[in-house]
Amino acid sequence: MQILLNFNLPSDIVAENIFVAYLKIYYLSKNNNPFDVLGSFLNGEHLTYDYTPIDGNDYKPPIMITPTIIVADSSTPTNDWIEINVTDFIKNDLSIGKAQFRFYFAIPTNNDNQWNYCSFYSADNTTNKPYLEIYYY
Repeated sequence: MQILLNFNLPSDIVAENIFVAYLKIYYLSKNNNPFDVLGSFLNGEHLTYDYTPIDGNDYKPPIMITPTIIVADSSTPTNDWIEINVTDFIKNDLSIGKAQFRFYFAIPTNNDNQWNYCSFYSADNTTNKPYLEIYYY
């Protein structure tokens, strides 16, 4: 399971004026217990935006050994929002106007022919879409 989120950033904010920035995603459900078989955490990483269209390579298992963000674990409640502090990433990305994040399990599959996954609302939904919340002056 992999999730890739892209955000356009506002051009009228400067990094020095940002107090805090949160990425908010709605955690809908999980099937079986992916945290038992695919890794203890749903990991995340901030990606450097490269202005190329998303293709199949963006969904390959990440090469990072140590994730930069821990998104969820088996104790994270479903049907609720997850709030991730992404302040430093957003400050760095303001100059290019885009931010990308990828979420994944450490083990892509355990080959047991069972569906082990977490479900999140996407931008295609009418409600509970992922969003950035940026506090600035």
